[in-house]
Amino acid sequence: MYSVFAHGAAAPVARASSPCPHEPDASTHSQHGQGARATQAATQAAAIAAAAKTLNELRENWLNPPDWTRTEVLEFPGTVGGPWDRYIDPATVEDRGGFQLGTVRYPRLVARDADCAARLKDRTLTKLYNERPAWLADCHTRLDAAVAAAYGWPADLPDAAILERLLALNQAAADTGNIPHA
Repeated sequence: MYSVFAHGAAAPVARASSPCPHEPDASTHSQHGQGARATQAATQAAAIAAAAKTLNELRENWLNPPDWTRTEVLEFPGTVGGPWDRYIDPATVEDRGGFQLGTVRYPRLVARDADCAARLKDRTLTKLYNERPAWLADCHTRLDAAVAAAYGWPADLPDAAILERLLALNQAAADTGNIPHA
């Protein structure tokens, strides 16, 4: 299965209700259970993040092989808080009255030469997923297993069963108004 989990819904997060700091808790056992659930959720989230990071790195490497590309830095003015904010060099920021302006330094990958550019045009996600090399299938299997574990589901559920369960979860969330916001 090619990550119905990743495309269909976010993995669940263990939500433990925490007592007010000034009110005593009814039981230490309850706090221990909440802490264990939070630790388990953090471990599951880390496993999902690691699997997704590996998948992304391998895909990016296939799409833009380092031997075929180089990084080119584009520089242009940008406003602090604007769409390019994360690329603004803080040392260049100037106050311009009602706003701040700095130099955006945006790194982008470009082909090393014309031959590499021609070969890169053939590297698309569609082509990659149509070819489905073993490393890609393995990465998706690991990501699916990590997400399934977070839901408490077996990793080998058929696609139809996964979709049924996701639909049931989404319907329950809609019925209770407990819909997570991105």
